[in-house]
Amino acid sequence: MIKYVIIIIVLFTLGSCETNYGIINTGLANGKFDGSMYEYFQANHYDWDSLVLMIDRAGLKDVFTGERAGYEEITFFGPTNHTIRLWMYKSEQRWDSELQQMVVIKKAYNRVDEIPVEDCRRLVMEHVVKGVYMRDDISEGTLAESGDREGGMTLTGVEGNSFWIFSFRGMYQGIAGQGAVSLKLVSEIGQEIKVASSNLESDNGVVHSLHYDYPFGTL
Repeated sequence: MIKYVIIIIVLFTLGSCETNYGIINTGLANGKFDGSMYEYFQANHYDWDSLVLMIDRAGLKDVFTGERAGYEEITFFGPTNHTIRLWMYKSEQRWDSELQQMVVIKKAYNRVDEIPVEDCRRLVMEHVVKGVYMRDDISEGTLAESGDREGGMTLTGVEGNSFWIFSFRGMYQGIAGQGAVSLKLVSEIGQEIKVASSNLESDNGVVHSLHYDYPFGTL
């Protein structure tokens, strides 16, 4: 009898964890952190350590504490440790038709302090939008397989990069449009980016945590 009870509990646990996207464990019970966004990142080492190092290296701490003029309230589409490290450790090459050879366009880095300061600043600030946009502020939309878009809205990062973002309801028990509300972004280069956890509030803004599979630098 005990054996059957254990099996039922395990099956219930697995079923209750079903989701379209991998929800990131934010460490927040109600989505609200009592402190600045920077302090929230510091308090959640598993997901944000590399980001904090990039923020510090680029001299951007006051952006994320709300102390810099013009950045008192921000929305941050946050790349996590996994995303940043995958980008760091991977070199990139392209074919140079004039030289008739492959050239390195991005070298691999072993540590954040090897990344050029300007690159740290640009990469972090591409994910910052002035003002606060909660999940419910984002219009519903659809993205067809053909690439056609309907609804949603366009936001612009402080680096001048614009991206289209929309909210939608996922699947629930196999029924489309009956699940939880999620967010998805499409960058100017057409990169589709999933939001894993949204509405992570701090004293000076909100974080929407990007999925672990987000290719860093494509927003």
